[in-house]
Amino acid sequence: MNRINAVVCMLLIVLLAGCIGSGSATSEMPVAPAATTPAAAPTSTTPATVPAPTLEPSPTAAAAPSRPPTSFEAATHRDESAGFEFDYPSAWTLSDQALGGDRGSVVQFISDGQPRLDVTVLRWDPKNDLAAFVNARKLAWDASGFSIVSEEEFTLAGDRRTVRFVIQTQTGEQAFFFFTTVGERYLELSGSGDLELLAEVSRTVRPLGTDSQVSTPEALDCSRASADRADWVACNVIDGIRSRNLSALHGYMANPFAIGYWGSEGRSASREEITAELAEQRLPPDPSSPMTFTIDQSQFPPLGGQPPRELFGPDANIVTVIYSEGWGQDGAGAAMLFIARNQSGAYYWHGMIYSDGHFDKP
Repeated sequence: MNRINAVVCMLLIVLLAGCIGSGSATSEMPVAPAATTPAAAPTSTTPATVPAPTLEPSPTAAAAPSRPPTSFEAATHRDESAGFEFDYPSAWTLSDQALGGDRGSVVQFISDGQPRLDVTVLRWDPKNDLAAFVNARKLAWDASGFSIVSEEEFTLAGDRRTVRFVIQTQTGEQAFFFFTTVGERYLELSGSGDLELLAEVSRTVRPLGTDSQVSTPEALDCSRASADRADWVACNVIDGIRSRNLSALHGYMANPFAIGYWGSEGRSASREEITAELAEQRLPPDPSSPMTFTIDQSQFPPLGGQPPRELFGPDANIVTVIYSEGWGQDGAGAAMLFIARNQSGAYYWHGMIYSDGHFDKP
């Protein structure tokens, strides 16, 4: 790694450490954490005779963001949890390495063995104050002896304000920085090398829908699910549960897998142990017993006012929550299924919470 990339990475580490130290704790229900790296997804889905699940749609679906033209052959990086996507040269690859903690994360794109772009998402106080965030970065650059070569402000889709910089180190090397907000978090793109290319990549940043905080899809269309999306995992998990083909779920599950029991403690166990528990205790004996699945949060139980995606705590990058009824030996129980995304971008079934009733639903 050349010097400017090392400097950029060191600044990111310092900023993440500061954010982690200043952040407030996030409340969690007592559910044991699951590992965030699943086994490879199986190459086949459940048998074709299994009917595709029909999930209840939300009254309003988010419009697909527009895609500006690019000078390069583009691939798309999509972060459903933070609520944004952007296009990048398809020749770049996403590194397996990531830095961060509860308050932030960094993923890196590389080409020809060299870092090209770092993508940082941070929780930072004050929230929704891009000017304060940018000023903090300027102070850090000044303390490091860096100078600002250029500064440009412009607006992204959804009237989202952004600021773009080129900075120069004491040795004359230059680096690119881009800052904007995504919901209550801050998005930073940074890198060195072809600065014009990095600026072009930054212009393709798009919020997902009209509100970038809404990253859970509004509805799952299992007839169109593709293997690189969260709905692929969600649809196959639902199919496996409905058909009782539980061994087919192993390739989609975290290992160990976390299961919580509403009003009690949770536990982590192997995928095989969890699916055996589901078959013996948590699912109706008759596979024809009706079960419902929805991602329409207006149909969810109140959960004591807790946001569903935060029930497993800040470390879990939950992107889709499914509420299901018809569980238990008598069919009177319910469950919440949590689909997450790991640091390498793969989707998987992170965990579940089971209730003998319908949680706190009246």
